[in-house]
Amino acid sequence: MRGSVFQAKLLHAVSFIVPMLGLALFFLYPLVLVVHRSFEQGDGSLGLGNYASVIAMSHIPGVVANSLVMSSITTAVCILLGFAIAYMLQRTTIIGQAIITLALLLPLLAPSLVQALGLLFLFGRNGLVNQATGWDMQIYGLWGLVIANSMYALPQAVMIIQASLRHSDVRYYDAAMVMGASNWRRFVDITLPNAKFGLLSAAFVVFTVTITDFGNAAVIGGDYRVLATEIYSQVVGQMNFNMGAVIGIFLLIPTGVAFYIEKVASQRQFGGGSESAIPVRRNFLATRDIPLGFVSHFTGFFLIAVVATVVYASFVQLWPYRMSFTLDNYNITTQGGYTPLWTSLLVSTQAAVIGVVLLFALVLAQRGLPRAAAKAVYLLAIVPVGVPGLVLGLSYVLSFNVGGTVMGALYGSALLIAFCNFYHYHSQGF
Repeated sequence: MRGSVFQAKLLHAVSFIVPMLGLALFFLYPLVLVVHRSFEQGDGSLGLGNYASVIAMSHIPGVVANSLVMSSITTAVCILLGFAIAYMLQRTTIIGQAIITLALLLPLLAPSLVQALGLLFLFGRNGLVNQATGWDMQIYGLWGLVIANSMYALPQAVMIIQASLRHSDVRYYDAAMVMGASNWRRFVDITLPNAKFGLLSAAFVVFTVTITDFGNAAVIGGDYRVLATEIYSQVVGQMNFNMGAVIGIFLLIPTGVAFYIEKVASQRQFGGGSESAIPVRRNFLATRDIPLGFVSHFTGFFLIAVVATVVYASFVQLWPYRMSFTLDNYNITTQGGYTPLWTSLLVSTQAAVIGVVLLFALVLAQRGLPRAAAKAVYLLAIVPVGVPGLVLGLSYVLSFNVGGTVMGALYGSALLIAFCNFYHYHSQGF
């Protein structure tokens, strides 16, 4: 009996200590180092010199404003469009919902730059639309970036909003109907308040993933400079890690504010769902469903067309001048060949295995902690969602690119990339 109790306590202790050590070593320590490096001046002292230097750069205020404008517009587009599609999928009987769902999966399965490439192949200076119509479409810049990022983030917004709609209770609607409330009043007084938390959560996710995304900005951003590309320019182009750290902090501030607003709002959620809730019945209302169906199907068609164009272009000899079919593009003869693909699969497998084990252990341990301690663990576990991937990646360069140390032994390995990816998505898994 004593042996089993001891084993249970030992299991609980290990389940708590190992994941917490992982968070400390692979998340908190690198993040603290980025903050420290942003204050580290050329002579080794600490001060605000780096911040003053960055602010003094004439283009930095414009870069910050560009990032905020781009992400704000993208967030508004994704929330409005995401709510319309989620409502269509969850509350209506419109045909073709499986096709819309499939279309929304495509951006999730492809890197963000695929959307940008597809837009260039379709609407760029040498795109199909330009070749067919002669229109001189300017897809580069702010609006091209907004469209590409909206495609990238829309599926995530739809899934979050659809989940909030799924948890609504039909009894609220039945009671309102008995009291004589119109369809519009039921939508305004019940649907929107119940979906408020989902909308805020979706807005936070969209804002974070778009303000920190590098792929679309690098491909279709053109002269429209944003913080993500500025960090890359400082760190990779100029090898200026201190300035990169400062810009990383600038990038961390808006996502941190968005994270705080979302969490405060979640504590005031109205009419949250419960396990005893009765799902709202699907129905058909022509004045509502015809516009929703048009918007949803057009969006789905657009997503499929953009991704399909990229797939098609991969089999074209020379886009858009020699459009004959070829498999030569898949005969990769450059140095390394298909090695990066196998490395990516290795990194993803390592991140998945390590992540499942550590997250399961942490959740198991958290459920056995006192309430105050469990809340503290929960807060620490979800904080990574507010840290941009670029900032976390930069923090790993500063933390592990140290020769002759145990930390430095991991640098340059697939395992370290796996840890970086796992802790970047730690909150979602938790």
